[in-house]
Amino acid sequence: MVTEEFLPLLTAHGLRTQRIGLYGYSMGGYGALRLAGQLGPARVAAVATASAALWDRAADTATGAFDDPDDFSAHNVVGHQDDLDGIPVRVDCGRGDSFAPANRRYRNSFHDRPSGGLTDGAHDNQYWRRAAPAELRFLGQHLTT
Repeated sequence: MVTEEFLPLLTAHGLRTQRIGLYGYSMGGYGALRLAGQLGPARVAAVATASAALWDRAADTATGAFDDPDDFSAHNVVGHQDDLDGIPVRVDCGRGDSFAPANRRYRNSFHDRPSGGLTDGAHDNQYWRRAAPAELRFLGQHLTT
């Protein structure tokens, strides 16, 4: 949807879409990381996430997040941080978020630690609103260079 519908729509409205910034929270954060890894640094200027929905095992995923364990294995971003080589990454999560342990492990598994970190907060709108300004500044810094 993003590459086949949304980006062409933006291009049709006169916006530059050769290199994009990706941002998402919760399952959207997972999606932003996944898409950034697929598109690579030639298309993605930076990616930022808040409370990314990350799991270490298929058995731990939310119902409906993946079709089955094979689907999870085929699309999991954990353990595939090298897919983001050359892309500036920011990963934020609230310490009170159920995804905090997985986000911490994910961050710590990069060769070069991503920007961001774990701060006070939970998996809720209050945290995401508080985190968004810094995440958007991060994307803006990389989109203007």
